[in-house]
Amino acid sequence: MDFMLFGGDKVLATDQTGSSLLYDPVGNKVRAMPTFTTSKCRSISLTVGGGNDLYAMNTIPSWPCDPVPEFDPGHGIIRSYTVAGGGSSIWITKEGMGTYSFDTSSGLWRQIGDWALPFSGRGEYVPEHKLWFGLTSTSGSREACHTTNLVYSEDVEAQPGDNTNLLCAVDVEAQPGPVVRATWEHVVPPKDLGWSPVDSYLMYLGSARFCISRIFESTKAPHQYVVFTGVEVERCGDDYQEDGGLRMVKHRSEVYVLPSNMIYWVI
Repeated sequence: MDFMLFGGDKVLATDQTGSSLLYDPVGNKVRAMPTFTTSKCRSISLTVGGGNDLYAMNTIPSWPCDPVPEFDPGHGIIRSYTVAGGGSSIWITKEGMGTYSFDTSSGLWRQIGDWALPFSGRGEYVPEHKLWFGLTSTSGSREACHTTNLVYSEDVEAQPGDNTNLLCAVDVEAQPGPVVRATWEHVVPPKDLGWSPVDSYLMYLGSARFCISRIFESTKAPHQYVVFTGVEVERCGDDYQEDGGLRMVKHRSEVYVLPSNMIYWVI
């Protein structure tokens, strides 16, 4: 399943069968949305045009809505994606093949670079900071694109070898390629628990606020856990100038035990 903001203040959920639901927090209501014309396998979804238009595709592109030009720059899996170009272009990175842009106005694809977006999955644009936020990719954001010295991290000790799925702030449209502005560790369980990270998900809540979920496996029973953490990114400059630094404020975390031997999706 995939979750995203829709219309600025609602949450849209889509799944691989082509079904979708819309949750309105103001009225605390859920309603069914129109289904896709075809079912999706390992699909990704994005909202464009100010968050009012929905695009969905397989990780090997196949668009379900309006016809778009054929696109298949070789084989491969889409590893990361985001909306850029003022909200009208969809950028995707295919493993080992660079990054491509789809212009939703003209319906044209083009390659925009040999570099990779530094996200694992979807990156979210946050207008308050004029940056994109996501979880760092498996290869590590420092190998994926340029970095700067503007990096502020939480005072925590990361697990050995666990340098992926960190919350990161990125200037996607920088030249000649994306620049990582900051990274933060968000969930580091005590070492004596024997937890190993399995996967992570990021849900954008608006106003530079996020819900991060991390799935862990343990050598001790029960063997599967998910940790939900609410975080907020704010400027830490004394006068809140646009060139000030960024910091992550960690809010409440909740731990849930997952039943064993089940297939799970987490926001």
